[in-house]
Amino acid sequence: MKKILFLSMVFLTSAFFVGQTQEYAAADTSVANFEQVEANAASSYSYTPMEKIPGFGAPADFPSYVMAVYKFGLWTIGISALLMITLGGYVYLTSAGNTSQTGKAKGIITDAIVGLILALVSWLLLYTIDPDLVKFKSTTSSGTTTTTGGTTTTTTGGTTTTGGTGNGSCSPVQSGDCSVSNLQNTCFGSNATQASSICKGESGGNAIPSGTDICKDGNSASMGLFQINMTNHNVGGLNCPSAFSGGAYTADNHNCTVTNKPLYDQCVTAAKNSTNNIAAACAISNNGAKWGQWGANKTCGFNK
Repeated sequence: MKKILFLSMVFLTSAFFVGQTQEYAAADTSVANFEQVEANAASSYSYTPMEKIPGFGAPADFPSYVMAVYKFGLWTIGISALLMITLGGYVYLTSAGNTSQTGKAKGIITDAIVGLILALVSWLLLYTIDPDLVKFKSTTSSGTTTTTGGTTTTTTGGTTTTGGTGNGSCSPVQSGDCSVSNLQNTCFGSNATQASSICKGESGGNAIPSGTDICKDGNSASMGLFQINMTNHNVGGLNCPSAFSGGAYTADNHNCTVTNKPLYDQCVTAAKNSTNNIAAACAISNNGAKWGQWGANKTCGFNK
């Protein structure tokens, strides 16, 4: 029974860590992909847990993984406490007046109850700090969130809100394929400055795989200058969504899995091609007239 007490103390202490993890996850989600610009540009490390937690499957990200382990631990302690209380009761009933056995039974029951109380206290601490922390959500958006072109669209209360109302503080790329001078000669035309700013927000102007839009199998769902979501859009004339199973990648659905590797590799190559990526972005944004489907627009605040 000392093990139950030890586990309970561990989870009591970890309550504060889980609370901080939950708050970090919420803050990270609120800024969407735009805050990941420099990380994407540097091809930053993105941790995707692969080990499954019994009863929770394979969490999509590290905060979710920590919270799944925490909740699994609470369940384990609760079940263990129930079993030990039952065992202690059985020993007590069969002690036949033997004071040694009676004392042992009382000790088992006491330890189990104390361990259970400590586990419940850890839950109560989280609930007192913020009731949302015990709901074990990985995002703070209410409603349905979808991702298009490496971006988010949130549906709340039946109303669809695309993009954001940023302060226009983002800036365009100064050189390369996403520079204003280059994009002016594409389908973006007079919207080149806005397109360049979105490009900088999404990829830093680099044709790289997304460091945040990661499928269940570890493959990137979004790719290239404008982080085109290949699970949801054709690129370079290729039917890229057919290379995946599990549905389109969204903020709430990371179940996409590459089932046609040759086609996926072709789509990756096509999406990294600046001409193909720009063309796909033009089609999605109506030639730069509507930027609501890109997470970077939450900061830029361009037309939605």
